[in-house]
Amino acid sequence: MGACSNWANDYDADAKKNGITDGIVTLSNPRHIDITADRAYVVFPANYTFKKKGKLVKEIGSMFTFALQTSFVTTDVSVLRTWNGWWPTRLRPLDASTTP
Repeated sequence: MGACSNWANDYDADAKKNGITDGIVTLSNPRHIDITADRAYVVFPANYTFKKKGKLVKEIGSMFTFALQTSFVTTDVSVLRTWNGWWPTRLRPLDASTTP
């Protein structure tokens, strides 16, 4: 398994252990975009809401950073970094049919 898969599995285990459910990350327009050839670095303002043991929790004003590399076949998330929050949520994989 890769680093992202391991991270997602660890998140799931921690969420179950701590009663974390219904996590949603909302990204705003990017604050920074740096593109060079087939690589990009993008920083988004992010808000994270979830329930912890049934109680709504909001983490507002965080940042979500992506380091991306495109290839002929797909866009790979080579580095995925989260912000100052404790419990980032799993991202859905890219749909290959929508990849340029």
